[in-house]
Amino acid sequence: MDDWLSLAIQSGLERLEDHGALVGLGNIDEFTFRAFVMAAIKERSLGATMQSEWRKYDLLVQATGRNHLVEFKCYILRRSMQLDGQPGKWKGGAGPKNEEEFQRNLHKLHECSIASIHSRHMVLCYQRDYARSSRHSFERSYGRIEPGELIERVQWFDGELLRCAWMTIR
Repeated sequence: MDDWLSLAIQSGLERLEDHGALVGLGNIDEFTFRAFVMAAIKERSLGATMQSEWRKYDLLVQATGRNHLVEFKCYILRRSMQLDGQPGKWKGGAGPKNEEEFQRNLHKLHECSIASIHSRHMVLCYQRDYARSSRHSFERSYGRIEPGELIERVQWFDGELLRCAWMTIR
């Protein structure tokens, strides 16, 4: 399997956690995570070339003589602050809307018919603790992802604050 990608995702998750500890978890996002994974890919595979936002996909990686598509999803619960310092409204919470978006992206990768694409991957990162009292949480939505109709393989990475699943798509 693509060990270089597994190592890059692990490194990207570690960097994202460090960054979140520095700037606050509510201030990290999918684009930052993708940038950290891209840097880790480059560190491990100097010949790799990458293009973010390639066609309708988050990332095209050309490495080891092959073309790989990677979609990223990063779900973090944020709470805005009022100008007087009081807590404001919640944003980015778990629930059906995020689950539908996640499923659309799985299907988009699965249905990719570009002949020269050798592998398709989804990298999901989400906040482990859910600070809001709700019947929804990221762990309830995504914590039981396993191989099935669309997903060939899943590898989990657990950080202190974040959890990540790397899925190879059929």
